[in-house]
Amino acid sequence: MLDQDKHMQWGRLAGLLLLVQLLGGIFINFSLYGPLFSDPGFLVKGADYANQVGWGALISLDMSAVVLLITLFSYKLFKEAQLELTMALLVFATIALATTIMESISMMTLVSYSEAYVAAEANQKASLEAGRVIVASIRNWTHYMAQITAGSAFLVFYLMLLVGRFVPRLLAWFGVLAAFLQIIAVASVFVGFEINFALLAPIALANLIHGLWLLTKGYAKA
Repeated sequence: MLDQDKHMQWGRLAGLLLLVQLLGGIFINFSLYGPLFSDPGFLVKGADYANQVGWGALISLDMSAVVLLITLFSYKLFKEAQLELTMALLVFATIALATTIMESISMMTLVSYSEAYVAAEANQKASLEAGRVIVASIRNWTHYMAQITAGSAFLVFYLMLLVGRFVPRLLAWFGVLAAFLQIIAVASVFVGFEINFALLAPIALANLIHGLWLLTKGYAKA
C-alpha cells in the first residue's frame, strides 16, 4: 500500500497538469490557431502565421500527453484500485496522443498549403483555391477524431477516479458525464449532425473543478 504522502503528491501533480492542459488548450485554440480560421481564412493568412501555428502544433502535443503522464506517475496507485481500468487508461491516453499528432500534422499542412498559394503565380492560384476544401477537410476530420479520443481518455480517467474513490463520487460522476457528452457531441458530426457546442462546456468545467480539487487535496485514500 502507498502512504498518504504519495496520494497527496501525485494527486496535486495531477491537478496541476489538468489546469495547465485546460489553460494551454484555450491559449492554443483561441490565440495561436485563432487567426488561421478568421477571415479571409487559412489559405491567405496561413503563411503569415506559420511560426505561431508551429508553436501551437508543438504545445498541443504536450497538452494532449497530460492524461498519459498522469497515468504513468500514478500507475502504482491506479493499479491497486483497478488493474484493468489502468491498462485501458494507458491505451486510450496513448491513442489520444497519437490522434493529436495527426491533427498537428494537418495544421502544419494548412500552413504549407498557404505558403504554396502565396508563392504561386496568378495562373496557378485557381487550382490551389480549388484544393483548399480537401486540405481543410483533412484538418477538420483529424480534429474531430482527436476530440473523440481525448474525450474517451477522460471518460476512462474519471471512471478510474470514481472506482478508486480518489475524489468525491459526485465529482467523479460529473467528470464521467462531461466526457461522455464530449464524445457524443463530436461523434454526431460523423453521422450528419452539427456539433452542439453546449455539450462541450461540461468537460472544461469538470477539468477545472477536478484540477482545483486535486491541487488542493490530492488523491483521497480509500
